[in-house]
Amino acid sequence: MTIFADPTYLREAIVLVDEVLLTMFGLTAEHAQQPATPQMDYVCGVDYYGEWRGSFHIGVPAALASELATRFIPGAGSGLKPDDIQDALGELANLIGGNLKALLPGSAHVTTPIAKPSARPSQSSWLLQFHCLGQPMWMWLDYAGKSVGVEELDECTNAA
Repeated sequence: MTIFADPTYLREAIVLVDEVLLTMFGLTAEHAQQPATPQMDYVCGVDYYGEWRGSFHIGVPAALASELATRFIPGAGSGLKPDDIQDALGELANLIGGNLKALLPGSAHVTTPIAKPSARPSQSSWLLQFHCLGQPMWMWLDYAGKSVGVEELDECTNAA
């Protein structure tokens, strides 16, 4: 499902990512028209539930993840731990994923961010790639379907 087939949604998502990176880390990112093969040492994401179900993920190489964490946790420097890096990426996923929620059709709630080291985009994922500090930053949105309400669930169960 490509809910962002409309160029307006794509522009809004790109602006949103840029604003969050600038506000949170003092960085800018360039939208990549030709996505490269992803190198994702760190992946974090949020899930959506409610009327619209799916997930949003961010994947970055280790060097970019470390730089983001250093900017997120001032004074950490070389004392960064893997948890610090994951926390910084989690906050980024939370802010972008939470703001993207407004672009989704229907209503949805967002879970807290969680490390998802094995998550990778699928053929049906809506992908965005940016270059930040000369490194790739992958973001993708997956649609899991419309939630089934209690009444609909009862109908399915009674029909079986």
